[in-house]
Amino acid sequence: MKRGVSVVIGYVLLIALTVVMGSIVYLWLKTYVPTDIEKCPEGVSIMIENISCNDDDISIKVKNNGRFSINAFYIKAVTDPNKDVATVSLKRDSGNYGRIPIYVLNRDLKPSEKIRLYLQKPGIGIYKIEVTPIKFKNENSVKKRVVCSNSKAIEEAPAECHS
Repeated sequence: MKRGVSVVIGYVLLIALTVVMGSIVYLWLKTYVPTDIEKCPEGVSIMIENISCNDDDISIKVKNNGRFSINAFYIKAVTDPNKDVATVSLKRDSGNYGRIPIYVLNRDLKPSEKIRLYLQKPGIGIYKIEVTPIKFKNENSVKKRVVCSNSKAIEEAPAECHS
């Protein structure tokens, strides 16, 4: 009888130790996840006015039709005519910020202003272009990137971009 009780006590202690260790790991990992995600102001809005392509480059004319200045853009392309999801990041020669290429502007794009963006054409056809505005926020002398995903603009690319 004593042997059966000691086995049960061993299993209870093993389960209790596992629960305690799991709780400690959970609380430790919870400190690595940011709790307050920066949100873009509701008045951020852009519009793609024009897209043109030649053999090597893509030109996109973007208008800030929102209430706030914009500092940069994520620019992606749809390369399959049967899909709607932009999967290829477009970039210019410089302006990479981290691992994902972004188009950082030399100056803020103020409301109602327009800008023409010049990008390298990837070696494949482009059927749609997606432009997502980015604002930089200075917090404790650290530049934070705030991506305005709800304000992205998507436009069909002209036939000259399909090849």
